[in-house]
Amino acid sequence: MTQVKITIEIDNTDPHLGDRLQAIMQGIFDASGSNAEKNDSADKYITAKALGITTTKLRDLRLSGEIHEGIHYSRISPQTIRYNLPLFKDWWVNRNDPVAHQRAVNNYLRSLPSNQKSKSGRKLVDD
Repeated sequence: MTQVKITIEIDNTDPHLGDRLQAIMQGIFDASGSNAEKNDSADKYITAKALGITTTKLRDLRLSGEIHEGIHYSRISPQTIRYNLPLFKDWWVNRNDPVAHQRAVNNYLRSLPSNQKSKSGRKLVDD
């Protein structure tokens, strides 16, 4: 894991400048993908690195149908694909044991908010 330390020196003309700069730096850090462990989704670079494969191999797995859209990855736009890193890692480890991987998929799907029972007293709104 690479650690980056950034020091910013400011004068005392703006007492809130330090807070604003810290928020900006945190936003840059979060957007960089460095914080991927707390998110389920990752871009092709983070996913390929996590599995120790190339982005070309990742594309080939997707195009061959070995991994499934809506489970292992989602298409955000025609050019942007986000991978479900926990499920993709599980598939990678269990690719020779589909029953074990299916359990992980089922557990993941059950954990989604859309598959949770509504709280009593609340009405569901139909689209």
